[in-house]
Amino acid sequence: MVRQVSLPASNITSVCWGGPDYSTLYVTSSQLGIPEDKVKTDKAQGGVFAITGLGAKGSPPTNFKVDLSLLKSKIK
Repeated sequence: MVRQVSLPASNITSVCWGGPDYSTLYVTSSQLGIPEDKVKTDKAQGGVFAITGLGAKGSPPTNFKVDLSLLKSKIK
């Protein structure tokens, strides 16, 4: 299912799941390209939002270790 969530900011930059059980969707936004007068009157521009109650969850991050020696050998 696809859902749309309305936010009070216009330049959404990224999203990620978080919280104790990964059921909170964090959304970041930017002030870049927003007229200065709008940024002054609309403090939500450039904000970070936490959205709950979506009925969906993310997954915990996967831990991994990079073998830097292998990467360096590929650069040569």
